[in-house]
Amino acid sequence: MLSATMNAEEKAALTPQRARWSFVPSLLAAAALLSGGHVAAAAQETAAPPMTVEVSAAGPDERSVEVPVCFTAPLETRDMAEGVSHYLVANNGSVHACQVDTMGQPPAKLGYRWANLQVALAPADQTYTLLVARESIRPNVPLAGAALLPGDDLELGTEDVQVILKKWRFSVFDSVKVRDTQVIPAYLPNLINPQQGLKMIVTDTFRHADFTLTPRIAREGFRLIERGPVRASAAYEGVFEGEYTEDIPFTATVGLLCNDVIELKVDVAAGAFEDEVYDLKSVVITLPLLLETGARLSFGGEGHNVQGAKRWEGSAALEVAADGSYTFGDADRPRINGRGPLTWAHYGSDEGGAGFIWEGPSAPVSVEVLDYGHDLLAVSFSPVKLDDGAWQAHLYILCNDADRRYRRLDALARAIENPPQAVVDPRYVTIVTKAR
Repeated sequence: MLSATMNAEEKAALTPQRARWSFVPSLLAAAALLSGGHVAAAAQETAAPPMTVEVSAAGPDERSVEVPVCFTAPLETRDMAEGVSHYLVANNGSVHACQVDTMGQPPAKLGYRWANLQVALAPADQTYTLLVARESIRPNVPLAGAALLPGDDLELGTEDVQVILKKWRFSVFDSVKVRDTQVIPAYLPNLINPQQGLKMIVTDTFRHADFTLTPRIAREGFRLIERGPVRASAAYEGVFEGEYTEDIPFTATVGLLCNDVIELKVDVAAGAFEDEVYDLKSVVITLPLLLETGARLSFGGEGHNVQGAKRWEGSAALEVAADGSYTFGDADRPRINGRGPLTWAHYGSDEGGAGFIWEGPSAPVSVEVLDYGHDLLAVSFSPVKLDDGAWQAHLYILCNDADRRYRRLDALARAIENPPQAVVDPRYVTIVTKAR
Protein backbone atom coordinates (compact mmCIF):
# COMPACT_ATOMS: atom_id res chain seq x y z
CA MET A 1 0.00 0.00 0.00
CA LEU A 2 1.32 3.43 -0.93
CA SER A 3 1.12 6.45 1.32
CA ALA A 4 -0.84 9.54 0.30
CA THR A 5 2.43 11.40 -0.33
CA MET A 6 4.44 9.53 -2.94
CA ASN A 7 8.18 9.84 -3.29
CA ALA A 8 10.05 10.34 -6.56
CA GLU A 9 10.49 6.60 -7.21
CA GLU A 10 6.79 5.91 -6.69
CA LYS A 11 5.83 8.74 -9.02
CA ALA A 12 8.28 7.49 -11.65
CA ALA A 13 6.73 4.03 -11.43
CA LEU A 14 3.35 5.59 -12.17
CA THR A 15 4.45 7.68 -15.15
CA PRO A 16 1.48 7.68 -17.57
CA GLN A 17 2.20 5.59 -20.66
CA ARG A 18 -0.33 4.07 -23.03
CA ALA A 19 2.05 1.12 -23.40
CA ARG A 20 1.35 0.31 -19.76
CA TRP A 21 -2.00 -1.16 -20.81
CA SER A 22 -0.63 -3.48 -23.53
CA PHE A 23 1.99 -6.22 -23.39
CA VAL A 24 3.88 -7.64 -26.36
CA PRO A 25 4.44 -11.39 -26.81
CA SER A 26 8.03 -12.48 -26.37
CA LEU A 27 10.18 -15.48 -27.27
CA LEU A 28 10.00 -16.39 -23.61
CA ALA A 29 6.20 -16.62 -23.84
CA ALA A 30 6.38 -18.92 -26.85
CA ALA A 31 8.93 -21.14 -25.12
CA ALA A 32 6.78 -21.28 -22.01
CA LEU A 33 3.70 -22.39 -23.87
CA LEU A 34 5.47 -24.93 -26.08
CA SER A 35 7.19 -26.54 -23.12
CA GLY A 36 4.11 -26.67 -20.91
CA GLY A 37 5.15 -23.80 -18.67
CA HIS A 38 8.88 -24.56 -18.26
CA VAL A 39 11.65 -22.32 -19.64
CA ALA A 40 15.39 -22.14 -19.32
CA ALA A 41 16.67 -21.44 -15.82
CA ALA A 42 18.72 -18.52 -17.11
CA ALA A 43 15.54 -16.67 -18.09
CA GLN A 44 13.16 -17.85 -15.41
CA GLU A 45 13.06 -18.66 -11.74
CA THR A 46 10.53 -21.36 -10.95
CA ALA A 47 9.35 -23.03 -7.78
CA ALA A 48 10.23 -26.69 -7.28
CA PRO A 49 7.93 -28.49 -7.60
CA PRO A 50 5.72 -26.33 -9.86
CA MET A 51 2.62 -25.05 -8.12
CA THR A 52 -0.64 -26.32 -9.58
CA VAL A 53 -4.03 -24.73 -8.89
CA GLU A 54 -7.35 -26.49 -9.33
CA VAL A 55 -10.14 -24.06 -10.24
CA SER A 56 -13.77 -25.13 -10.13
CA ALA A 57 -16.91 -23.29 -11.22
CA ALA A 58 -19.07 -22.64 -8.17
CA GLY A 59 -22.01 -21.48 -10.30
CA PRO A 60 -23.02 -21.70 -13.97
CA ASP A 61 -20.21 -22.35 -16.44
CA GLU A 62 -19.71 -18.86 -17.96
CA ARG A 63 -16.70 -19.39 -20.20
CA SER A 64 -17.26 -16.07 -21.99
CA VAL A 65 -16.46 -13.88 -18.97
CA GLU A 66 -13.57 -13.57 -16.53
CA VAL A 67 -13.82 -12.53 -12.89
CA PRO A 68 -11.13 -12.11 -10.22
CA VAL A 69 -10.27 -15.27 -8.30
CA CYS A 70 -8.32 -14.93 -5.04
CA PHE A 71 -6.29 -17.56 -3.21
CA THR A 72 -3.37 -17.78 -0.76
CA ALA A 73 -0.13 -19.69 -1.31
CA PRO A 74 3.48 -19.76 -0.09
CA LEU A 75 5.96 -18.54 -2.74
CA GLU A 76 9.68 -19.17 -2.65
CA THR A 77 11.69 -16.06 -1.81
CA ARG A 78 13.57 -16.16 -5.11
CA ASP A 79 10.20 -15.99 -6.91
CA MET A 80 9.41 -12.70 -5.12
CA ALA A 81 12.44 -10.81 -6.44
CA GLU A 82 12.09 -7.44 -8.14
CA GLY A 83 11.26 -7.70 -11.84
CA VAL A 84 9.62 -11.12 -11.54
CA SER A 85 6.12 -11.65 -12.96
CA HIS A 86 3.68 -14.43 -12.14
CA TYR A 87 1.23 -16.17 -14.45
CA LEU A 88 -1.17 -19.10 -14.34
CA VAL A 89 -0.97 -21.26 -17.46
CA ALA A 90 -3.88 -23.56 -18.28
CA ASN A 91 -3.60 -27.01 -19.82
CA ASN A 92 -4.88 -25.52 -23.09
CA GLY A 93 -2.01 -22.98 -23.12
CA SER A 94 -3.98 -19.85 -22.11
CA VAL A 95 -1.95 -17.43 -19.97
CA HIS A 96 -3.39 -15.35 -17.11
CA ALA A 97 -1.43 -12.68 -15.22
CA CYS A 98 -1.35 -12.90 -11.42
CA GLN A 99 -1.35 -10.01 -8.97
CA VAL A 100 0.76 -10.89 -5.92
CA ASP A 101 0.57 -9.18 -2.51
CA THR A 102 2.81 -10.48 0.25
CA MET A 103 1.43 -11.10 3.74
CA GLY A 104 3.31 -9.71 6.74
CA GLN A 105 7.01 -10.20 7.39
CA PRO A 106 8.89 -13.17 5.90
CA PRO A 107 9.62 -16.04 8.30
CA ALA A 108 13.11 -15.80 9.75
CA LYS A 109 15.72 -17.75 7.76
CA LEU A 110 13.06 -19.48 5.66
CA GLY A 111 13.05 -19.40 1.89
CA TYR A 112 9.37 -18.60 1.33
CA ARG A 113 6.69 -15.98 1.96
CA TRP A 114 2.93 -16.31 2.14
CA ALA A 115 1.11 -14.21 -0.46
CA ASN A 116 -2.37 -13.36 -1.65
CA LEU A 117 -2.75 -13.97 -5.39
CA GLN A 118 -5.43 -12.56 -7.67
CA VAL A 119 -6.07 -13.74 -11.22
CA ALA A 120 -8.94 -13.21 -13.68
CA LEU A 121 -10.43 -16.55 -14.76
CA ALA A 122 -13.60 -17.79 -16.37
CA PRO A 123 -15.90 -19.85 -14.13
CA ALA A 124 -14.97 -23.26 -15.51
CA ASP A 125 -13.26 -26.38 -14.19
CA GLN A 126 -9.58 -26.13 -15.14
CA THR A 127 -6.08 -26.94 -13.88
CA TYR A 128 -3.39 -24.22 -13.95
CA THR A 129 0.36 -24.20 -13.35
CA LEU A 130 2.21 -21.21 -11.88
CA LEU A 131 4.77 -19.69 -14.25
CA VAL A 132 7.39 -17.33 -12.79
CA ALA A 133 9.22 -15.24 -15.40
CA ARG A 134 11.48 -12.21 -15.71
CA GLU A 135 9.89 -10.98 -18.95
CA SER A 136 6.37 -9.77 -19.73
CA ILE A 137 4.14 -12.32 -21.43
CA ARG A 138 1.01 -11.35 -23.29
CA PRO A 139 -1.88 -12.83 -21.27
CA ASN A 140 -5.24 -13.90 -22.65
CA VAL A 141 -7.04 -11.37 -20.42
CA PRO A 142 -6.18 -7.63 -20.70
CA LEU A 143 -4.35 -6.04 -17.79
CA ALA A 144 -5.28 -3.19 -15.46
CA GLY A 145 -2.83 -0.55 -14.24
CA ALA A 146 -2.48 2.87 -12.64
CA ALA A 147 -0.78 6.03 -13.94
CA LEU A 148 -0.21 9.34 -12.18
CA LEU A 149 -1.31 12.32 -14.29
CA PRO A 150 -0.29 16.00 -14.13
CA GLY A 151 -1.79 17.66 -11.07
CA ASP A 152 -1.60 14.40 -9.10
CA ASP A 153 -4.79 13.03 -10.68
CA LEU A 154 -4.86 9.26 -11.17
CA GLU A 155 -5.76 7.18 -14.21
CA LEU A 156 -6.92 3.61 -13.70
CA GLY A 157 -6.84 1.96 -17.09
CA THR A 158 -7.15 -1.12 -19.25
CA GLU A 159 -6.82 -1.34 -23.02
CA ASP A 160 -10.45 -0.21 -23.42
CA VAL A 161 -11.48 1.70 -20.28
CA GLN A 162 -9.95 4.71 -18.53
CA VAL A 163 -11.15 6.03 -15.15
CA ILE A 164 -9.83 9.41 -13.96
CA LEU A 165 -9.84 10.25 -10.24
CA LYS A 166 -9.21 13.67 -8.73
CA LYS A 167 -6.68 13.77 -5.90
CA TRP A 168 -8.57 16.11 -3.58
CA ARG A 169 -12.12 16.05 -4.96
CA PHE A 170 -14.31 13.01 -4.52
CA SER A 171 -17.19 13.09 -6.97
CA VAL A 172 -16.65 9.34 -7.44
CA PHE A 173 -15.16 9.70 -10.96
CA ASP A 174 -13.85 12.73 -12.77
CA SER A 175 -14.29 10.88 -16.05
CA VAL A 176 -14.93 7.40 -17.43
CA LYS A 177 -14.05 6.65 -21.05
CA VAL A 178 -14.62 3.55 -23.17
CA ARG A 179 -12.28 3.28 -26.16
CA ASP A 180 -11.49 6.99 -25.78
CA THR A 181 -15.19 7.97 -25.85
CA GLN A 182 -16.41 9.63 -22.66
CA VAL A 183 -19.39 7.86 -21.08
CA ILE A 184 -19.48 9.36 -17.57
CA PRO A 185 -18.38 13.00 -17.13
CA ALA A 186 -17.94 14.85 -13.84
CA TYR A 187 -20.94 17.00 -14.78
CA LEU A 188 -23.27 17.82 -17.67
CA PRO A 189 -23.18 21.38 -19.06
CA ASN A 190 -26.14 23.70 -18.41
CA LEU A 191 -27.63 21.39 -15.79
CA ILE A 192 -28.54 23.15 -12.54
CA ASN A 193 -29.75 20.03 -10.76
CA PRO A 194 -27.47 17.67 -8.76
CA GLN A 195 -24.45 16.36 -10.67
CA GLN A 196 -22.31 13.29 -10.17
CA GLY A 197 -21.75 12.45 -6.55
CA LEU A 198 -22.23 10.13 -3.59
CA LYS A 199 -24.40 10.45 -0.50
CA MET A 200 -25.59 8.29 2.36
CA ILE A 201 -29.15 8.01 3.68
CA VAL A 202 -29.41 7.19 7.40
CA THR A 203 -32.48 6.57 9.51
CA ASP A 204 -32.67 8.12 12.98
CA THR A 205 -34.48 5.38 14.90
CA PHE A 206 -35.48 7.74 17.73
CA ARG A 207 -36.85 10.53 15.55
CA HIS A 208 -38.20 8.08 12.92
CA ALA A 209 -36.80 10.20 10.12
CA ASP A 210 -34.34 9.81 7.26
CA PHE A 211 -31.42 12.19 6.81
CA THR A 212 -29.12 12.73 3.81
CA LEU A 213 -25.38 12.92 4.51
CA THR A 214 -22.73 14.11 2.05
CA PRO A 215 -19.04 13.13 2.00
CA ARG A 216 -16.12 15.30 3.07
CA ILE A 217 -12.78 13.66 2.31
CA ALA A 218 -9.53 14.03 4.24
CA ARG A 219 -7.04 16.68 3.11
CA GLU A 220 -4.55 14.02 1.98
CA GLY A 221 -6.84 12.97 -0.89
CA PHE A 222 -6.78 9.49 -2.34
CA ARG A 223 -4.12 6.88 -1.65
CA LEU A 224 -3.14 4.27 -4.20
CA ILE A 225 -3.82 0.73 -2.99
CA GLU A 226 -3.26 -1.61 -5.93
CA ARG A 227 -1.34 -1.04 -9.19
CA GLY A 228 -2.58 -4.10 -11.12
CA PRO A 229 -2.30 -6.15 -13.23
CA VAL A 230 -5.62 -7.72 -12.17
CA ARG A 231 -7.02 -4.84 -10.12
CA ALA A 232 -5.94 -1.19 -9.83
CA SER A 233 -7.57 0.82 -7.05
CA ALA A 234 -7.42 3.91 -4.87
CA ALA A 235 -9.18 4.82 -1.63
CA TYR A 236 -10.59 8.03 -0.17
CA GLU A 237 -11.11 8.47 3.57
CA GLY A 238 -13.46 11.00 5.12
CA VAL A 239 -16.78 11.43 6.88
CA PHE A 240 -20.39 11.55 5.85
CA GLU A 241 -21.80 14.67 7.48
CA GLY A 242 -25.22 16.23 7.89
CA GLU A 243 -26.74 19.18 9.69
CA TYR A 244 -28.72 17.15 12.22
CA THR A 245 -26.64 13.97 12.59
CA GLU A 246 -23.26 12.90 13.89
CA ASP A 247 -20.41 12.45 11.40
CA ILE A 248 -19.94 8.90 10.15
CA PRO A 249 -16.35 8.02 9.10
CA PHE A 250 -16.00 6.03 5.89
CA THR A 251 -13.54 4.68 3.33
CA ALA A 252 -14.55 4.67 -0.34
CA THR A 253 -12.52 2.48 -2.67
CA VAL A 254 -12.69 2.91 -6.45
CA GLY A 255 -11.13 0.09 -8.46
CA LEU A 256 -10.87 -1.00 -12.07
CA LEU A 257 -10.64 -4.71 -12.82
CA CYS A 258 -8.85 -6.10 -15.84
CA ASN A 259 -12.23 -7.26 -17.22
CA ASP A 260 -13.18 -3.53 -17.52
CA VAL A 261 -15.53 -3.60 -14.51
CA ILE A 262 -15.42 -0.62 -12.14
CA GLU A 263 -15.75 -1.54 -8.48
CA LEU A 264 -17.07 0.86 -5.83
CA LYS A 265 -16.93 -0.06 -2.14
CA VAL A 266 -18.01 2.13 0.77
CA ASP A 267 -16.83 0.80 4.15
CA VAL A 268 -17.89 1.97 7.61
CA ALA A 269 -15.89 0.43 10.46
CA ALA A 270 -17.52 -1.30 13.41
CA GLY A 271 -18.21 1.16 16.22
CA ALA A 272 -17.82 4.20 13.93
CA PHE A 273 -21.29 5.49 14.85
CA GLU A 274 -24.05 4.89 17.40
CA ASP A 275 -25.82 1.98 15.81
CA GLU A 276 -28.54 2.17 18.46
CA VAL A 277 -29.43 5.61 17.10
CA TYR A 278 -28.70 5.39 13.39
CA ASP A 279 -29.43 2.77 10.76
CA LEU A 280 -27.44 2.93 7.51
CA LYS A 281 -30.26 2.78 4.99
CA SER A 282 -28.55 3.23 1.63
CA VAL A 283 -25.69 4.70 -0.37
CA VAL A 284 -26.77 6.65 -3.45
CA ILE A 285 -24.53 7.31 -6.45
CA THR A 286 -25.68 9.85 -9.06
CA LEU A 287 -24.15 9.54 -12.53
CA PRO A 288 -24.60 11.71 -15.63
CA LEU A 289 -24.32 9.73 -18.86
CA LEU A 290 -23.39 11.05 -22.30
CA LEU A 291 -25.88 9.33 -24.62
CA GLU A 292 -26.72 10.69 -28.05
CA THR A 293 -30.09 8.99 -28.55
CA GLY A 294 -32.96 7.86 -26.39
CA ALA A 295 -32.12 5.13 -23.90
CA ARG A 296 -33.94 2.32 -22.17
CA LEU A 297 -33.73 0.85 -18.68
CA SER A 298 -33.21 -2.91 -18.70
CA PHE A 299 -32.80 -5.22 -15.74
CA GLY A 300 -32.66 -8.87 -14.97
CA GLY A 301 -31.37 -11.85 -13.11
CA GLU A 302 -31.62 -15.59 -13.47
CA GLY A 303 -34.68 -16.24 -15.62
CA HIS A 304 -35.65 -12.54 -15.77
CA ASN A 305 -35.05 -9.88 -18.42
CA VAL A 306 -37.30 -6.81 -18.65
CA GLN A 307 -36.84 -3.72 -20.82
CA GLY A 308 -38.42 -0.32 -20.53
CA ALA A 309 -39.43 2.07 -23.29
CA LYS A 310 -36.77 3.17 -25.77
CA ARG A 311 -37.33 6.92 -25.31
CA TRP A 312 -38.22 8.56 -22.02
CA GLU A 313 -40.66 11.43 -21.68
CA GLY A 314 -40.28 11.51 -17.92
CA SER A 315 -38.67 9.56 -15.13
CA ALA A 316 -38.39 5.80 -14.78
CA ALA A 317 -37.65 3.77 -11.67
CA LEU A 318 -36.89 0.22 -10.60
CA GLU A 319 -37.39 -0.67 -6.92
CA VAL A 320 -36.09 -4.02 -5.65
CA ALA A 321 -37.07 -5.15 -2.14
CA ALA A 322 -35.05 -7.35 0.19
CA ASP A 323 -37.34 -10.31 -0.50
CA GLY A 324 -36.57 -10.16 -4.25
CA SER A 325 -39.88 -8.57 -5.29
CA TYR A 326 -39.65 -5.57 -7.58
CA THR A 327 -41.69 -2.73 -9.04
CA PHE A 328 -40.85 -1.03 -12.33
CA GLY A 329 -42.52 1.97 -13.92
CA ASP A 330 -41.87 4.46 -16.68
CA ALA A 331 -43.71 7.22 -18.50
CA ASP A 332 -45.11 4.94 -21.20
CA ARG A 333 -46.67 2.01 -19.36
CA PRO A 334 -48.41 0.98 -16.12
CA ARG A 335 -46.25 -0.24 -13.29
CA ILE A 336 -44.89 -3.77 -13.52
CA ASN A 337 -44.69 -5.93 -10.39
CA GLY A 338 -42.65 -9.11 -10.23
CA ARG A 339 -40.29 -11.26 -8.21
CA GLY A 340 -36.62 -11.86 -8.90
CA PRO A 341 -34.00 -12.53 -8.00
CA LEU A 342 -32.69 -9.45 -9.81
CA THR A 343 -28.93 -8.89 -9.82
CA TRP A 344 -28.28 -6.25 -12.51
CA ALA A 345 -29.67 -3.21 -14.30
CA HIS A 346 -28.56 -1.41 -17.45
CA TYR A 347 -29.39 2.06 -18.74
CA GLY A 348 -28.28 2.95 -22.24
CA SER A 349 -28.89 3.15 -25.96
CA ASP A 350 -27.43 1.45 -29.00
CA GLU A 351 -24.39 3.75 -28.68
CA GLY A 352 -23.56 2.79 -25.09
CA GLY A 353 -24.52 3.21 -21.47
CA ALA A 354 -23.80 1.83 -18.02
CA GLY A 355 -24.68 -1.38 -16.25
CA PHE A 356 -24.81 -2.08 -12.52
CA ILE A 357 -24.35 -5.31 -10.58
CA TRP A 358 -25.09 -5.47 -6.88
CA GLU A 359 -23.92 -8.19 -4.53
CA GLY A 360 -26.64 -10.71 -3.91
CA PRO A 361 -30.42 -10.36 -4.22
CA SER A 362 -31.01 -9.87 -0.48
CA ALA A 363 -30.40 -6.10 -0.19
CA PRO A 364 -32.83 -3.39 -1.36
CA VAL A 365 -31.77 -1.61 -4.56
CA SER A 366 -33.30 1.15 -6.64
CA VAL A 367 -32.33 2.54 -10.06
CA GLU A 368 -33.99 5.80 -11.09
CA VAL A 369 -33.76 7.84 -14.28
CA LEU A 370 -34.13 11.40 -13.04
CA ASP A 371 -36.47 13.70 -14.94
CA TYR A 372 -34.07 16.59 -15.55
CA GLY A 373 -34.09 16.52 -19.34
CA HIS A 374 -30.71 14.78 -19.34
CA ASP A 375 -29.46 11.25 -18.85
CA LEU A 376 -28.97 11.54 -15.10
CA LEU A 377 -29.13 8.28 -13.20
CA ALA A 378 -29.42 7.61 -9.45
CA VAL A 379 -28.53 4.14 -8.13
CA SER A 380 -29.28 3.36 -4.49
CA PHE A 381 -27.70 0.26 -2.95
CA SER A 382 -27.83 -0.82 0.68
CA PRO A 383 -24.90 -1.43 3.03
CA VAL A 384 -24.61 -4.94 4.44
CA LYS A 385 -23.49 -5.59 8.02
CA LEU A 386 -20.47 -7.90 8.03
CA ASP A 387 -19.63 -10.55 10.62
CA ASP A 388 -17.19 -8.23 12.43
CA GLY A 389 -19.80 -5.51 12.87
CA ALA A 390 -18.53 -3.31 10.02
CA TRP A 391 -20.77 -2.13 7.18
CA GLN A 392 -20.04 -2.35 3.45
CA ALA A 393 -21.92 -1.17 0.37
CA HIS A 394 -20.63 -2.81 -2.80
CA LEU A 395 -21.48 -2.00 -6.43
CA TYR A 396 -20.00 -3.05 -9.79
CA ILE A 397 -20.31 -0.74 -12.82
CA LEU A 398 -19.72 -1.76 -16.43
CA CYS A 399 -19.61 1.13 -18.91
CA ASN A 400 -20.14 -0.10 -22.43
CA ASP A 401 -20.13 0.98 -26.04
CA ALA A 402 -22.23 -0.43 -28.85
CA ASP A 403 -20.32 -3.73 -28.79
CA ARG A 404 -21.02 -4.46 -25.13
CA ARG A 405 -24.65 -5.12 -24.38
CA TYR A 406 -26.39 -6.40 -21.28
CA ARG A 407 -25.95 -10.06 -22.26
CA ARG A 408 -22.38 -9.80 -21.00
CA LEU A 409 -23.68 -7.96 -17.93
CA ASP A 410 -26.00 -10.86 -17.14
CA ALA A 411 -23.15 -13.36 -17.41
CA LEU A 412 -20.90 -11.17 -15.24
CA ALA A 413 -23.59 -10.91 -12.56
CA ARG A 414 -23.89 -14.69 -12.33
CA ALA A 415 -20.11 -15.12 -12.22
CA ILE A 416 -19.67 -12.43 -9.53
CA GLU A 417 -22.43 -13.95 -7.40
CA ASN A 418 -20.87 -17.43 -7.72
CA PRO A 419 -17.13 -16.85 -8.33
CA PRO A 420 -14.79 -19.72 -9.22
CA GLN A 421 -12.98 -21.42 -6.35
CA ALA A 422 -9.22 -22.02 -6.43
CA VAL A 423 -7.35 -24.68 -4.43
CA VAL A 424 -3.55 -24.93 -4.38
CA ASP A 425 -2.02 -28.42 -4.51
CA PRO A 426 -1.41 -29.29 -0.83
CA ARG A 427 1.74 -31.24 -1.74
CA TYR A 428 3.29 -28.03 -3.07
CA VAL A 429 2.41 -26.19 0.16
CA THR A 430 3.93 -28.95 2.30
CA ILE A 431 7.23 -29.06 0.37
CA VAL A 432 7.70 -25.28 0.18
CA THR A 433 6.92 -24.62 3.86
CA LYS A 434 8.87 -27.50 5.36
CA ALA A 435 11.89 -26.57 7.47
CA ARG A 436 15.10 -26.08 5.45
